[in-house]
Amino acid sequence: MKKLIFLIGYCCLMYSCNQNKYHDLAKDKIPLLKSNDTICFKDSASSKIDTLCLDVRDMWGQTLEGDYFRYITIFYNRIIQNSTLLRINISSAGTTGVNFSYDEYSVLSLVHNIKTNYMLHGVTYPIVYVTNLPSDNILYNVYFTYHDGIIRYEYKDRRVYNLVSK
Repeated sequence: MKKLIFLIGYCCLMYSCNQNKYHDLAKDKIPLLKSNDTICFKDSASSKIDTLCLDVRDMWGQTLEGDYFRYITIFYNRIIQNSTLLRINISSAGTTGVNFSYDEYSVLSLVHNIKTNYMLHGVTYPIVYVTNLPSDNILYNVYFTYHDGIIRYEYKDRRVYNLVSK
């Protein structure tokens, strides 16, 4: 009888070891943004508006170890110029990157700085992630939160665009 119980326990353990492991996004990393959302940014100096339409994709990837992880990719597409300004990947693996795409050139930039209690137009964001893109890019800094996406971006020539509507 002891051997039978041991054998059943051993079989259950071995069976569970072969199951795929799924890692879902934490609730605090799920964006509130949806596909076809249109957001506007305003140049702080000239009041020029940059209107972007979002393409949000919810996907699953697999690690080398065979674990599955969920990630969300947000494309910020310019409505007028029909080009992708930025792409943000949010992964359950804990890595967040901003992939800047301009024409056919792109570079991956990880979080450079974290700001707490950042205020923009009367709204306080508890945590804001700042990426500092390499100096040869036209776009220089991007400020974003997991829930609200990009809230501000800066160009090398000191132009600053702040989120004004979602």
